[in-house]
Amino acid sequence: MVDGLLGLPPGTLPSTALEGDALNTFTQNSETWSVFTEITFNLTDRARLTAGVRYSEDEKDVVKTGETVDLTGILTATGNQFGIPGLFALVYGPAGLNLADPHNYSLDRSEEHVTGNLNFQYDVSDDTMLYANVSNGYKAGGFDEDNSLGRLDVAEFEDETVVSYEIGAKMDLAGGRGRLNMALFRSDYEDVQVSTFDGNAAFVVGNAAETQVTGFEFDLDYALTDTLTAKIAGAWLDAEYKKFTDAACNVLQVIDGSCAAAGGVQDLSGKPLQFAPEYSANVNLRYETAINENLDLMIAGMYSYSDDVVVANDLDPNGIQKAYGKLDANITVSDSMGGWSVSLVGRNLTDESTFAWMNDVPLGAFGFNKVYFKHIDPPRYFELQGRINF
Repeated sequence: MVDGLLGLPPGTLPSTALEGDALNTFTQNSETWSVFTEITFNLTDRARLTAGVRYSEDEKDVVKTGETVDLTGILTATGNQFGIPGLFALVYGPAGLNLADPHNYSLDRSEEHVTGNLNFQYDVSDDTMLYANVSNGYKAGGFDEDNSLGRLDVAEFEDETVVSYEIGAKMDLAGGRGRLNMALFRSDYEDVQVSTFDGNAAFVVGNAAETQVTGFEFDLDYALTDTLTAKIAGAWLDAEYKKFTDAACNVLQVIDGSCAAAGGVQDLSGKPLQFAPEYSANVNLRYETAINENLDLMIAGMYSYSDDVVVANDLDPNGIQKAYGKLDANITVSDSMGGWSVSLVGRNLTDESTFAWMNDVPLGAFGFNKVYFKHIDPPRYFELQGRINF
């Protein structure tokens, strides 16, 4: 493979020609300071208005160097035993496997932000409170720690900003036996910071254009009896890129030629965000009682459900975790004084096969296209736990 990259006859270079190290040094200094104030106005006995504002400044500077180190003596940055100048750079750098390239640069950036929060609360009764909230925030920009090729065009990423709106209610039920919280919200993000696989062997941190997240969520705690408690929570999300016209292509688009036809990028505008299932829910039942005056028993079970989840940030269809439900349970016997406990725990009792992360295997263009790696979640398993408090 390496011989072919350099235009040499097969077998010219031994396998040791690829043995080397790429060393990256990343030194960053960060300084942040802010000033904040918040005021609450009691408009009436039942209505309150809280306003807050914060001014922040962030400064960062970075020095990054990269070098290639020959461990075998076969490849160097200036020559080698084969008499081919710059062979290491040809194999590892942009002309070869595109893994690393020597570089040395210094950058600095500064930014300032004014953020705030406005919250209105109204007590409908002693058991019910309604609220509305609007706020904005930011995530500071910075520098890509990886950037093994030393590319200045992707060395820095910008700050991410958000404006959020929320209305909701908090209610006590049945004389305090239960509590219900509900919220309807929307968040508009600009310059969203994303980490994208470059299709070869590295991730590039940059900014998408705009995203919007709209949703509704609730959670309910309720004491069904003196010994049995139920907890139910659910959420609906509509999370999508509002504008992202220069997203990285996935490997299927590269293979079928549509990526090249579109200028080497894909348009994800209107497409779903990573790790944001449209529907999710969980139900938890917990039973607690005294076995005798010295021992307590607790039996609990939780069922959780998730809709389809986009895992690959390039929306490769092979990187979508299909909808699933999982059941966990545990039985605990404990000392009524809190001195010790023993638990039998069962996880994923439904034995669902799921994954939390997925991406392309590096060096796809060199024979690994449509080959992926995944971080697989644990299958069904049991464990025995013990605890002593002293």
